[in-house]
Amino acid sequence: MKERVKAEARAALENGWDGVFGLRGMWGQVGPYVFTDPRELEELELEPKYPLTKTIRLMLEKVPDLHMAAVLRGCDVRALRELEKTGDIQCDGLHIIGIDCSREQAEECNCEKPVYDTSQCTGCWKCIEACKEGAIQRINVCPVLVDSEWNERLIKRKAIYTAFPQAVPLKACRDAEHCLKVRGVLDCKGCENACVANAILPDDEERVEEIEVGSIILATGYDTLDPTPMKQFGYGTYPNVFTSLEFERLNNATGPTGGKVLMRDGNGNFTRAPESVAMFHCIGSRDVNYHQYCSRVCCMYALKYAHLIHEKVGHHTKIFNFYIDMRCFGKGYEEFFRRVQEEGTTFIRGKAAEITDKAIKPEEEGKLIVIGEDTLIARRVRIPVDMVVLCTAMEPRSDAPEVARIFGISQGGDRFFLEEHPKLGPMSTATDGIFLAGACQGPKDIPDAVSHASGAAAQSLALAARGVVQISSTTSWIDPDVCAGCQTCIKLCAYSAIDFNERRKVSVVNEALCKGCGSCAGFCPSGAARIKHFTARQVFAEIEGILESTGAVSY
Repeated sequence: MKERVKAEARAALENGWDGVFGLRGMWGQVGPYVFTDPRELEELELEPKYPLTKTIRLMLEKVPDLHMAAVLRGCDVRALRELEKTGDIQCDGLHIIGIDCSREQAEECNCEKPVYDTSQCTGCWKCIEACKEGAIQRINVCPVLVDSEWNERLIKRKAIYTAFPQAVPLKACRDAEHCLKVRGVLDCKGCENACVANAILPDDEERVEEIEVGSIILATGYDTLDPTPMKQFGYGTYPNVFTSLEFERLNNATGPTGGKVLMRDGNGNFTRAPESVAMFHCIGSRDVNYHQYCSRVCCMYALKYAHLIHEKVGHHTKIFNFYIDMRCFGKGYEEFFRRVQEEGTTFIRGKAAEITDKAIKPEEEGKLIVIGEDTLIARRVRIPVDMVVLCTAMEPRSDAPEVARIFGISQGGDRFFLEEHPKLGPMSTATDGIFLAGACQGPKDIPDAVSHASGAAAQSLALAARGVVQISSTTSWIDPDVCAGCQTCIKLCAYSAIDFNERRKVSVVNEALCKGCGSCAGFCPSGAARIKHFTARQVFAEIEGILESTGAVSY
């Protein structure tokens, strides 16, 4: 059937029709498209995700003298005929290519609405068996559409999906929060019936598994700052103001646009390439109102974006970088900075103050206007652009305090996890056997994160190879004859090394966890908590030995 439809569409183009309206498969998505080149018909799809009637009606209303062919399934054809009977549209200039199911067939297979356009579909496939013309295909087995987290919510995904193209293992998973079957909303068997390998577990439930390990590497990563509260930048208000991660997904070959740098139109669809782009550095970084530290990576990925826009869109594209200071500290980074300058990127020293769409000049109509100051020439600037990219700050994960509490590690003033020593132990933590890797310890670019993770893996493997853990002999101990059972020490211990023995009503130190910091010994009201090898008798004996040896020295 598909070859017949392609042949009819090709004939329509050769006979002088303006185009063929249908569905085109691109970038892993299926959507409406007007074919004007016969070579494009190889990408023609017959499996619709949504009805085409509304789109065609809008086209006919805007262009009444439309002279176009359209590849449609039966339910769309019937809807257009009903609209023509009521006088809402005129289909004189529309040549229909496709399958016009009879009313009896439509009632039998229940395709009044396109398949999977409603959450009531259970994936039984009876409609496919009933349709004699093969007008319905088994596609998009999941009826649920939710925002794709991997693609920064720029497009939708199903409730059964692969996390991202390079996921390990590269297998599908079900979103328990949205799956109709898991939630008990509907006995949906779409994915179950479609899976030829019978890999779907119909009664699978969430479970907790306990695994004994000898060491733990924390690589929880980071969050990007949400710029929505910064109303002056218009994020969430203007459709073509993107965060750096959103632009990264647009620019990526596996992203929603297949790697093409495109702008949103009024309907939120990515349609055309920008002619001018502004990039704002340090959004939330080096800012007393948000984070005072530098996020380290923003300058370099802003330069990368400028280079790629020139490469993909064209060197005629105007790019403006608003920066405080360019921090190109890595190997070859300064040379790349110079290269981007030579490619025509304009650098403006100063933070942009505001983005607005209120034009005061003809050339500003339909543009985003960036208002700021160039501090090098002490002059205000007003620049119209098509797209704005906000280089947002790297910040600790929202659940970092809870993770730190669970693993008994500390956080610094910037709320990133605190290492044991910034120079001698950048991967280690105050808790033996727990290591840090990557941006959870602080902002890092890819080479630094890889090196940090490699060091953490090496230290973890060293523990595994040795087979034993060496602990300091200087640990706390609690005299059970003196302990009053007040449990003050338990609340003070930063390493969760002290437990309460309910039977004996005394506190007990776990020497494997204790670091010998002395907090419990210093605050114990009864004096029961002490540090091994640092009892009063031992300390005084050491002092006496020092004094005796000093007195024996002859001058």
